[in-house]
Amino acid sequence: MNAALNYVSAALLAAWRLARLDATAMGLFDLTVAGFWRSFGAILVAAPAFIFITALENHLLVSAGRELPPAFLNVADYVLGWIVFPLVMLAVCKFLGLGMRYASYIIAINWARVLIIGLFVVVYAILVIPMLGVTLGAIAWLTAWAGVLYYQWFIAKTALGVPTGTAIAIVILQNVLDVAVEAGVFLAYARLS
Repeated sequence: MNAALNYVSAALLAAWRLARLDATAMGLFDLTVAGFWRSFGAILVAAPAFIFITALENHLLVSAGRELPPAFLNVADYVLGWIVFPLVMLAVCKFLGLGMRYASYIIAINWARVLIIGLFVVVYAILVIPMLGVTLGAIAWLTAWAGVLYYQWFIAKTALGVPTGTAIAIVILQNVLDVAVEAGVFLAYARLS
């Protein structure tokens, strides 16, 4: 148990140092094949924050008088979000001749997702506190997204060793896929129900 906690702590520290724009943090990750597969364990590490965010989103929906989606849709979206992008990036990295850097990038982005989800716990908490107001919530949301996009860009640029434009394209691809997965899950449910 201690070994697993130490492993996760080291990976999150590396992700945190990347968030502080420390390119040397890549060397702190377990960049082995086993480390690649273990990085998908980040889905479990981030799960409590995901559950909390979902609860806050549901609170906002109820407050707005909207119907709650079935819980399994959020779970499907969450799980697919961790699978689709790495699969697409495998093809992208092969196409760009970056196959040797693919695993390092996925390792970094998987652990970074834990920090990103944690950041949005704070943002959603701000959104649900009525006395803070809609304006502060919107500012928090936009600021968080700007920071996340920059963080994702830095990881792509650092881990893949690509030029700025390519890193920007990868970040756009990642976020478009996240939106597409969410929309696909909810549309598939709507058609089946």
